[in-house]
Formats: sequence, C-alpha cells, structure tokens
Amino acid sequence: MHFSSFFLLLFVLFKAVQTKEEGSHIIFAGTLILLITAFIDTTYANHFHNINLLSDTFPAGLVVFVFLQAFTLSLKFSNALDISESLKTDLERQVKARTWELEEANRNLYMAVIKDPLTLLYNRQEFENVVYAENIKYGERLQSHVKYSIICLDLDNFKYFNDNFGHSAGDIVLIEFAAILKKIIRSTDLAFRYGGDEFVILMPNTNVKKAISLAKRIVQETQTANKIFASKIEKSMGIKVTLNDSNSITCSIGIAYHIPDTFFNLKNLFWKADKALLQAKKTGKNRIFVNTEQGLVEP
Repeated sequence: MHFSSFFLLLFVLFKAVQTKEEGSHIIFAGTLILLITAFIDTTYANHFHNINLLSDTFPAGLVVFVFLQAFTLSLKFSNALDISESLKTDLERQVKARTWELEEANRNLYMAVIKDPLTLLYNRQEFENVVYAENIKYGERLQSHVKYSIICLDLDNFKYFNDNFGHSAGDIVLIEFAAILKKIIRSTDLAFRYGGDEFVILMPNTNVKKAISLAKRIVQETQTANKIFASKIEKSMGIKVTLNDSNSITCSIGIAYHIPDTFFNLKNLFWKADKALLQAKKTGKNRIFVNTEQGLVEP
C-alpha cells in the first residue's frame, strides 16, 4: 500500500517534471532516493540477506528527501522574493508614469482654462484673475513707489478681413498678431486676448516711457506683418489677398499707468487705457494715446 502511494507520487512528480514546474525535478530526485532506501531496508537488506551494512538506510533517504524539499522551498521562496521585488519595481515605475500623466493632464487642463484656444495668449477670465490678484498684492492703497503700466490694443480693419475673406482669414490674422506680441513682450509682461480683436498687455514694474516704447514697436511690427498675413491667407485658403493703405491691418493703442501717491487699482487703469484706445480709434486709427494726469495725449 505504501509502495503504491510512493509510485503514485513518483508518477505525479514525473508529470510535473515533464511540464517543467519549478523545483519538481529536485523533489522527484529526493522522492526517488527515499523510495530506493525504503526498498533496500524493507526488502533486500533486512528480509533476504540480513546485510547489516545495507540496513537502516531509510533514515538517510529521509534526510536527503527532507533536505531536498527544504532546498526546493527555499529556492521557490527566493524566486518569489525576486518576483516580488520585480513586481514592486514595475509597480513603482507604473505609478510614477501614471502620476506624470495625471500631472501633465492637470497642467493641460489648467492651461485650457486660462489660455485662449486660438492665439494661446491668456484669456479674459485669466485677465480678471490677475487683476484681482494684483489689487490684493498692492492693497488698493496709496502707492508712491509702484510702477505699473497697461496697454490696450485693437486691430484696425480686422472686420474687412472677416467680411471679405471669411472668419478663417480673420483667425490667421489673430494667430499671427499674437505671435508678434509673444515675440516682443518681456518675460515679466502678460499678454491677454480680451475678446475679438482686442488685446491687453500688463506691464508690472514698468514706467510709461517703456510702455510707449513697446507700443510703438507693436505698431511697426504690425504694419510690417501685413505681407505675412496675406501670404498665410493665400497659402491656407487659396485666395488672392490685395492690401493697400485703406484695408491693411494696423493697430490702435491706449496706454495708462499708475500715478505715484494715488490709490492703486488695476481695474481703473484698464478703463483708463481703454478710454485712450477709443480716442486712438476716433482720431484715425493706427495711433497711440496715453491717459495722463493732463488728459489723453499722443506721445
């Protein structure tokens, strides 16, 4: 009965060896040794020949069997630890990758909230957020040393492009004009698409002279860019664009600045700059006006 159980165990182990199960060949060898020593003890040595040298070999086989079992278990445990460490490393890598993906998605979502999708400038909502934050920063109180300028810009003859070439042509003009602003403003300046073809530039720590200098450069760059506007529209839409002094894109600009020893309020500065912009539009477009203590003046 015992031998039949051993043979059944050998058969099972042999199948395991065939399927290349880990450690099965070692257990098979140990079981075979145990079976041989048991056979020697019970059959050959003790019962037939009474050979003392060959008797009591079963304990030795049992020791070998237990040792090999222990060795197999330790081998499996070691491999399990290796697999566990590998899985842990892989999991950490996946977590880091997933964390980076989530952070990137959050960054993209945040940028989608604060940026204008067409020009990729900051949008009107972000302008309101910045104005609110700046007013808190400076406390809406008397400020004698704060230098702050704001520029409002509006494209002249933009409606002509929309009406004659379509809104896609207008989008091209807006994109290219935004590229001009990005190129020439400083890293400390903030450019916004306020709405339609109107833009705003906030210039912290900047006096009015520097704001006027930037405004003049924007006017010059816009006039020069008309060839680029026409070329991009013709290439993208396949239509001929003929520009002259009466229909080319120009820029009207209004500027306001914080006056020392007055209450700082960026929203009020924006209204003053917008008023100067309206004056620039009324007096023939492609002009710059500054809202000063003495009133609206052209630099």
